[in-house]
Amino acid sequence: MFTSLPHILYFGKLSCYAQSLWISISSKCKAISKIETPTKNDYNKLLSLIDESKQLLLYIEDIIKSISELADVISNALLYYAIYPLVMARLMKVNSYINTNTALMILTQIVTFITYKPLLNSILGPLVSREISLECKRAIEELPDNVGTYTKPWKFFESTNNLDCICFN
Repeated sequence: MFTSLPHILYFGKLSCYAQSLWISISSKCKAISKIETPTKNDYNKLLSLIDESKQLLLYIEDIIKSISELADVISNALLYYAIYPLVMARLMKVNSYINTNTALMILTQIVTFITYKPLLNSILGPLVSREISLECKRAIEELPDNVGTYTKPWKFFESTNNLDCICFN
């Protein structure tokens, strides 16, 4: 039921929310670094954003564990809209929508709170092997827009032990 339109759009929008949140964290870090003497309030705002990211990932993990048929759907959306164009792109030095420290913090949160192996392998595989497929390279070169057209464009390899990058259908 939740794996077809219009319901599937929720996961694209949730992933776009993660994208926006992670860009906000990076922007707040940058803003704080430019302030000569940041206030406690500045740090509290940043910590609030970081906690919000943690809560979002815990929510996603709850969905993955509770409704197994949604695991691929939500993972696909998260990879497509947030993880690949922000975290992977930054760590593979393709673009800089977020800073490196933010990308590392997000990666740490993901591997701490998410247990779905295909999702983790799709992130860690290219980072460990230092190789990325052409399809994945295209996915990290720019931020996707128009969540309204999201219809599950990713396909996982069958093996959860495979450290290769996922590919497009």
